[in-house]
Amino acid sequence: MYEVSTWDAKSPDIRSYGHIETDAQTFADWNVDYLKFDGCNIDLNLLPIGYAQMAQALNKTGRPIVYSCSWPAYLVNQPEKVNYTQIGQFCNLWRNFMPDVAADWSIIMKIIDYYTENQNKLIAANGPGHWHDPDMIVVGDPRLTPDQSRAQMTMWSIWSAPLIMSNDLRNIDPIYKDILLNKRVIAVDQDPLGIMGRLVKKSGSTSIYVKKMNPCDENHETCSYAVAILNRSKRDLVTETFTLAELGLIHHSGYNILELWNGKNMGTFKSEDTYSAKVPPTGVHFFKATPKIFEENAEKPCCPYSDGVAAVVAFVRMSQPTPLSFSYIFFASCLKDETGPKRRANAEPCLCLIGASGRANL
Repeated sequence: MYEVSTWDAKSPDIRSYGHIETDAQTFADWNVDYLKFDGCNIDLNLLPIGYAQMAQALNKTGRPIVYSCSWPAYLVNQPEKVNYTQIGQFCNLWRNFMPDVAADWSIIMKIIDYYTENQNKLIAANGPGHWHDPDMIVVGDPRLTPDQSRAQMTMWSIWSAPLIMSNDLRNIDPIYKDILLNKRVIAVDQDPLGIMGRLVKKSGSTSIYVKKMNPCDENHETCSYAVAILNRSKRDLVTETFTLAELGLIHHSGYNILELWNGKNMGTFKSEDTYSAKVPPTGVHFFKATPKIFEENAEKPCCPYSDGVAAVVAFVRMSQPTPLSFSYIFFASCLKDETGPKRRANAEPCLCLIGASGRANL
């Protein structure tokens, strides 16, 4: 459900101001699972008041509803006013950059640049129950090349961002469907640690991002890592060479390297070994480095749905310690299973787009 807050006397017929509790209860009565509460024509001084009021009203309904805010997005030019601790008390996820995403590589790069330039502040605020939302996944729109589509999916997964598709699943080219269905990449995004990865190395047109993830030891001192190499160049194929130690991967046992887009096992590398990757223009090379001392768990299907209808399910951490106080946020959206009902039990898992998973504490 999308609603515009519009706390503006100039738009009295469409504003939610003065009707927040009524609107929240109406959404609950309609069995709404997800509310995007936007702020067109908003009085910026009312941001903390209006968004908090809607969070409290949603909690009051007793129905778990994912609460998506645009609170920090309207302060993009006043970053000193953005308090993510405060925002995270009320919102489950939030847009924090404008303009909106589009199937345009230059727009996607603007989002990537914003998240990179502000990574220290953003990383500290991101985690289970409170997520940055860099906007929708536009994979499937032919205005993006397959390489650009992999790049967007990769970067959103490195950030542990909600993966919410904006495309037409009825008419999607198989190459884009394969990108969306890549369970190795999805597993990076949905890693339970929910850590937002960071830029650790930049040279020329390439940027290398690293995300700490499972498997880890019980103290989270020794962990695995997802590594994304992004090539910003629109023309040049780039060969990027580095040692794992340059990225902070220094475990004495070495790391088993799995290329995530094609599933190729690249072998075992020690920290001082040189790793080399060819990265296409406006594309990525994406791998997972798992300390050799760990044994990977078998991959499991992530999505319980088999219909062609997209679904959103929410376990939400809301604003107040009410009887309905949830811990995590879960997004699931399923692509149609083409194998038919008799084969569904053995079919490949459908697409599961997850920011992080969790259980409700009722």
